[in-house]
Amino acid sequence: LFVLEIRPQNLFDTLHSKSYLVTVYRRIVRRVYCIYYIYSNFMCAVKSLKKENNNPEEESSFKLPREELIPISDVLDQVIADLSADTARDCDNKPLTNAPTRESRAVEEENIGVIQFRIVFNDPDVTLAQEDVLRLVDAKSLFAYQLPKIPKEYITRLVFDSRHKCLVLCKNEQVVGGLCFRPFPHQGFTEIVFCAISTSEQVKGYGTRMMNHLKDYHLRQRIPTFLTYADEFAIGYFKKQGFSKSVQLPLSQYQGYIKVPCYDIIGLEIGRAHGT
Repeated sequence: LFVLEIRPQNLFDTLHSKSYLVTVYRRIVRRVYCIYYIYSNFMCAVKSLKKENNNPEEESSFKLPREELIPISDVLDQVIADLSADTARDCDNKPLTNAPTRESRAVEEENIGVIQFRIVFNDPDVTLAQEDVLRLVDAKSLFAYQLPKIPKEYITRLVFDSRHKCLVLCKNEQVVGGLCFRPFPHQGFTEIVFCAISTSEQVKGYGTRMMNHLKDYHLRQRIPTFLTYADEFAIGYFKKQGFSKSVQLPLSQYQGYIKVPCYDIIGLEIGRAHGT
């Protein structure tokens, strides 16, 4: 009869707002009061009917005055009106817009050292540190596990190829996320080859934070465009990061430089996405 709607996708964020908790409390109190009011009217009517059946000659003395009873339909209409008003107020509730986002919590974890981002690659001119070798191995294993449709040999070859680089996300010294990419600086774009976050670390803002680190890195390298191919499972993530099927880069600048699989190509102009 009465429904209290809490949107699951915003539950963690909105519970941080004190005003939201007050709104929920008021809704619950109002609904309990309405239920109690309906129940009281109903019990008064039942009691009156019982006494009327037991003493028909004293009918007038046991009847509850008609003007004291409120029709249930009127009470329901008032409850519906209250719900509509609450919904309208929630849409304009400014404190909810200030609730911490997933990425802001990831930034906090980065600031206190819980997570770190590193760019590692197999540079043939430099001897890799032992920890960087382990990070590449962990990144390769992560990609292989999270992207089971891609052959493991192909993943291994690209991760350790000197022309490819990996941005790895480390949490408690363990690789829990990674982006493998290949820059084409003379063509003005970078191809994102693999992107993955450990299942247990998803929906925490790490993917967005990782992509923003990659954007910042490429702005410093003066490479303004990302290109990638995404299947139906990854397209949502990339669109959320600003990617679009409307690739602004001329075809002549990337045709022949990257392979053309069965998926649509999507692109991102980094400067425009960062507002620069």
